[in-house]
Amino acid sequence: MQFNRVNLNLLWVFHAVASQGSFTRAAGVLHLTQPGVSKHVKQLEKHYRAALFERRGRAVALTRAGHILYEATREVMACLGRADDRLRELHDAAPTLPLAATFTAGLYILPGLLASFRTLHPEVRTTLEIFPAATVETRVLDQSFDVGLVGHDIRDNRLVATVFFSDDLVVAVPAGHRWASQTRGIRPEQLREEPFLATAIGSGTRMVVEDRLGRNGTRLTEVLDFGNMEGVKKAVEAGLGVSVLSKSVIQWEVSAGLLSMVRLVGRDMKRRFSLIHRKGCILSETAQGFLTHLVGAGRQSCS
Repeated sequence: MQFNRVNLNLLWVFHAVASQGSFTRAAGVLHLTQPGVSKHVKQLEKHYRAALFERRGRAVALTRAGHILYEATREVMACLGRADDRLRELHDAAPTLPLAATFTAGLYILPGLLASFRTLHPEVRTTLEIFPAATVETRVLDQSFDVGLVGHDIRDNRLVATVFFSDDLVVAVPAGHRWASQTRGIRPEQLREEPFLATAIGSGTRMVVEDRLGRNGTRLTEVLDFGNMEGVKKAVEAGLGVSVLSKSVIQWEVSAGLLSMVRLVGRDMKRRFSLIHRKGCILSETAQGFLTHLVGAGRQSCS
């Protein structure tokens, strides 16, 4: 049967039960009685000639058919949510800009850019959530966010990435380190001479650094994991080793005399930061304006 012959209210009720994992909780969310929710689900099961839930005591689990329908209703509800947001913008409601970002992009690259955007568009309400690199991709793909900001290369062809800023990868060393006065820079293979400190496996920084070093024929076998960026910087400052980080990340520590940065010599020792969204997704006017602002600001920083 064609989708347009399905009552949208039935899909709404089904989606609530699937999301809540319970008929009782769904009834509370929808302000319906539990028998009413059960009746709607039965109508939908009759329509599709398939059981959509398995009853497990007070809880329910999706059947194979239920999983297929739930995947579809998530997309439908997300589309309706985006339409609602855009219609609110048309009626002078405060436009919103929810952002998902990786640690480096969200804490070091984004604040200044977001501040300048807010100066131009003070009416926009922005929110920012920080996630690991892979999670940002997942949250954009599952439509939890329309856009995300990352500092690693995107290989998933379901996503579109627009580069807005390019940063140098540099060697971070303790102040006074023997490499600090190295004007010619450090080659990737020389990093094996010192203990190497890195962010957690799966972080955007770790992925980019390993990729760039690999392109230059260097694979580091002895690496000490120090979790996040702040942990790595503190460890380098304490003299536990050296690291490769984005230039923007250590500028404050360098100016304060806590760390020194050394040029990393090699092919494509750059880290590119991008705004990502789902392929085929029509961005809201606010999100498109933010993207335009990012690209313009990035060009100015490079000029």
